[in-house]
Amino acid sequence: PPLQHNISPFGLEDGRKILKKTATAGLFLRSREFCGGRDFCPLVRTEKRLARRTSQRAPSSYTTIVNVANPLTIDSASSVTIQNGSTLDVAGKIDNYGTMTLINGIVDTNGYDLVVKPTTGVLNLSGASMVELGVSAPGTLDVQGTLNQDWLSGGGATTIHGTVQNGSGYVFNSSSSGFMTTTVQGSYTQTSGGSLSLKINGATSGTGDRLTATGTATLGGTLTVSNVGTLNNGTWVLVSGATLTGSFTSVNLPTPPTGKYWQYSASATQFTITLLNQPSITINDVSMMEGQFGITVFTFTVWLSSASTQTISMDFATADGTATVVGNDYYANSGTLTFTPGQTTKTITVQVRGDATSESTENFFVNLSNAVNAWLLDSQGVGTIYNDDM
Repeated sequence: PPLQHNISPFGLEDGRKILKKTATAGLFLRSREFCGGRDFCPLVRTEKRLARRTSQRAPSSYTTIVNVANPLTIDSASSVTIQNGSTLDVAGKIDNYGTMTLINGIVDTNGYDLVVKPTTGVLNLSGASMVELGVSAPGTLDVQGTLNQDWLSGGGATTIHGTVQNGSGYVFNSSSSGFMTTTVQGSYTQTSGGSLSLKINGATSGTGDRLTATGTATLGGTLTVSNVGTLNNGTWVLVSGATLTGSFTSVNLPTPPTGKYWQYSASATQFTITLLNQPSITINDVSMMEGQFGITVFTFTVWLSSASTQTISMDFATADGTATVVGNDYYANSGTLTFTPGQTTKTITVQVRGDATSESTENFFVNLSNAVNAWLLDSQGVGTIYNDDM
């Protein structure tokens, strides 16, 4: 059956053997059936170098470099772990159908591509790990499967030298509490089939996962943001690049607390999300003489406390007070007010009927209800009709 292999400062482990000092052997990266039934495929030379150290047992005293002279395929049933400062150095393309895990480790393709294959391929980047795809003519990290970033105590930043292409894969942080800063020394491109999942600390503005490209960051596909802890007002930069282009097809954000809403935007270099208070709604009161004949128009003004990037709506309807519709004092009116993004005022008009009958002062109401994307601070306007008849 397939074995799991750990490349660490203590040697190359296949579950039964540890290669010590300088040795030449095969690294088993595929199922036995791909190697004629043998336990090892003769692909790899393993070198272990003992550096200067103050303690014989200190793990940081060792460096393990595994050199692969040919393109490398990891089949769907196999897994490789590179950890504690060790390096997997491959002079060719890596096709990963299985699981490759870096725990404070390095994989170097020397300018060739690393392809995380669909469905079964997984690349786990934990702690301060590095994917080196070349410098002068870098290769591409092609995420067709899953790229999982897992924060570890003592390190929460990974670096990828080269181009990252996420056309049909899933990039996310599986840690339940820690946050990852991923730096792409090159460009990051996510197209319609790609998915990016990031976390924020909602209690602290600016704290959370972040993906940064030193080249162009091209947005597309799906962005999903989850929250750890409470949600307070704040701004979080999720993706940045020397140049930012494109847009996410779908943006899924945490459910905001009552009275708050999300705003997201893309500048020339950053994609940010911001949690804001929803605007409050107020309506004024109106007092006028009714007039002895004809119609007097009472105009009520509805205000938002601040402009919003969302469309805001609410229903309105008149209601009798001492003035009544059946008593021919005014005409009923009802409907829906809609504020498009940026608008802050709307008006409602009510027609009051004049007459020559001597009456006492009367009133009616304009009630607001069913507010969407805003909240009602003052939901009732009072119309006061003064009598001007002798």
